Amino acid sequence: MTTASTDRVHQYQRWQGTLGKTHWTWPAIVVSGINLSLRHSKTRILLLTSGMPALTAVGVFYITSLLESVVGTEEARGMYDFLNALLHIDIRGISQLAEFRDVLWRSTFLMMARLQMIWVLIVVARVGTGVIANDLKARALPIYFAKPVTPATYLLGKWAVVAFFVALVTLVPSHAAFALGIALTGGPGTWAQVFTLAVDLTASGALVCVVSAAVILALSSITSDQRYVTVAWVAICLLPAFAQAIISESLPADSRMGWLGCISLRDDIVIVIEYLLRIRQGLAATSMPAERFAQALGSPVDPSKAALVLGALTVAAIVFSWRRVVRFSRTAATV
Repeated sequence: MTTASTDRVHQYQRWQGTLGKTHWTWPAIVVSGINLSLRHSKTRILLLTSGMPALTAVGVFYITSLLESVVGTEEARGMYDFLNALLHIDIRGISQLAEFRDVLWRSTFLMMARLQMIWVLIVVARVGTGVIANDLKARALPIYFAKPVTPATYLLGKWAVVAFFVALVTLVPSHAAFALGIALTGGPGTWAQVFTLAVDLTASGALVCVVSAAVILALSSITSDQRYVTVAWVAICLLPAFAQAIISESLPADSRMGWLGCISLRDDIVIVIEYLLRIRQGLAATSMPAERFAQALGSPVDPSKAALVLGALTVAAIVFSWRRVVRFSRTAATV
């Protein structure tokens, strides 16, 4: 490459296009961020593998429907073991399985949500850690905060990029499994139950998108080194989970039902999702003994406490990100 061509590649040039009349500039940030992330083959492979929990859930739906026709026979023994291994619900001896279909579907989506936490951890580490850190490293903020981009527009666009990819590994696979399960088996019950479950799945996925995107934005605004942001994100996800496991083993069950049971970010999300899916109430309302589904339930923590922890963490992350970005915008205005 000649010196002239090299300069054209690495220097900013005046845009020759025509400005649109819309005041909404954050969609351009979202589209640009998504396109940049999808250029990496590892990101695309990661998104493709996120369908594995959905395929597992569809397999559970199909086996549950088959079990209704062979209940009480020798053929049902392997199906009982398969469902018990995945859902931790022992449904042996139940003749009217159709009455339990809705709660079994909801328990399946809870199992799926637990598996999806692995993909959320990895995809946010790949996509979200550099959303602000890379701009700090490239010193691009003076360009971003030139009109008409504002701190609110910038944060909304960056948040939407991360939330989009989190939705690709949570909301999209869940609804795909839901639709495919309905096509194969007829659904969890009446149309009212189908609609209610679809709303609950949407709320559960939206919870993961909001919390994870807000936290990673705050971490990414701290430093311009993406490696430190990745380490901080993994530490926030894993270290509290290890601490929660130690507390759960060393303290009695009564003391873990309060705030001491809300240390882990992952566990708090699972607790709230379990509440949104109304699994505990659904299983308790069945004729099954409690010991048959005790392992299927998560921590006995009050879901309102877990929701308060997640809400406080999300609000704190948003406020911190906002203060940092406003500070950057004021600094950029003096350049």
